[in-house]
Amino acid sequence: MSENVSKCINAAKDALIIALDNLTDDEKMDFMPLVKAHLPKALADMSFDRITERVPEQYIKNAMASSLASKLVYKEGTK
Repeated sequence: MSENVSKCINAAKDALIIALDNLTDDEKMDFMPLVKAHLPKALADMSFDRITERVPEQYIKNAMASSLASKLVYKEGTK
């Protein structure tokens, strides 16, 4: 069962990464709370305000997609 959940999350993440490429920068900023939640609390508290300056865009996009994919699969299921 966990392998099925993992495969679904990964598939959703891959699709979301592609979808995020089609968003404007302003639209991507709407998803930044997901990135903050993805980070360890101490790191988020200390330096989240500088994340877009210090962290590669691809990492931020992957964090958004991973967070969204997990939420989607755990809420909607695998089928």
